[in-house]
Amino acid sequence: MTGDSFNNNGTREHIRVVAVLQARMNSVRLPGKVLKPIAGEPLLWHILHRLKGCRLLEDIVVATSTNPADDAIMDWCNSQSVTVVRGPEDDVLARYALAAEKLDADIIVRVPSDIPFLDAGYVDHLVATLIEQQGDYVLPEEGTDDALESVDAFSRRALDRLMMDAAHDRCAREHVTGYFKLHPDFVKVVRAKPYAPLDGKRGRFTIDTLGDLAFAEAVHARLEAKAGTASLADLLLLLEREPELNAINAPVRQTQSRVSGGLALVRCDGGGKFGYGHVKRMVALARSLRDHEGIGAIFPCAYRCTKLIYYEHYRDIRAAIARETQLKKWSRAKKVELINRLNPGWMDIGDQVLGE
Repeated sequence: MTGDSFNNNGTREHIRVVAVLQARMNSVRLPGKVLKPIAGEPLLWHILHRLKGCRLLEDIVVATSTNPADDAIMDWCNSQSVTVVRGPEDDVLARYALAAEKLDADIIVRVPSDIPFLDAGYVDHLVATLIEQQGDYVLPEEGTDDALESVDAFSRRALDRLMMDAAHDRCAREHVTGYFKLHPDFVKVVRAKPYAPLDGKRGRFTIDTLGDLAFAEAVHARLEAKAGTASLADLLLLLEREPELNAINAPVRQTQSRVSGGLALVRCDGGGKFGYGHVKRMVALARSLRDHEGIGAIFPCAYRCTKLIYYEHYRDIRAAIARETQLKKWSRAKKVELINRLNPGWMDIGDQVLGE
């Protein structure tokens, strides 16, 4: 079955639905994770296998970067006869545009490369809602709680408009559909009713760390399931019976769009007499804030970095990115004024932030 709708004349018109699986080797927490095995098959294989079960999808493409590190993804996809497009490493949006153009997509399903237990029925549910309500981007109804919040669907019109009007925006370039959430009036957003098999179900089913890989292997073993045979519904039932399995990867905090976010300003003082050991320490602090706390760091100038003096907390990482983009355009004087309002003594609050 494929996607169809009726035009204004009452005639049926075909809608071509394509899944774009974004994948890179340079994961911050778990480099090369997309090709790491689960139950004997690479993570990418699991996602592609489940996508093939979608009734409304006509084609699937893997979108990776031109970084030589991603040659391994290209080689594996070629060995599996999977379509691949390659684009700028720092511009996910451009890769989506290349993929949509290559496969002549009318509707694009955005699929991250960290969900081995993707549910094909949920993907069809989102696509069907988008078609029925003639929307450009679909979100679950307000208050809906489901286990696959990282998959979403949007129209080619929405993608084209992003390329024309928002390609300069960092959130659009890095997160694509995150821009629609920050700007709900940008395109027509429609709401999908709860998907019954996943409604109210929560858990950590993505692959970001070795602990996540161990969890995926453990549940396959517990279910005595071969690669591709354990459904998300099976997994949810297993966790209801044996909740202790959640402890395998429970300490892990998810990254990117699935976590809350923040923004930090790190004090930088100039002076040639200072060494660079403290600079390395502050850069390490900034990386720790980013990778483990979802907090982006800004250095007002590129010299002596000694203190964390200001931060803002956001529940959605996309909002934090938007705020960071805004502050980067401010003058130093305006940033200093902001800091002085909340931390006039410029006290070091690094321990306070990391301890929260």
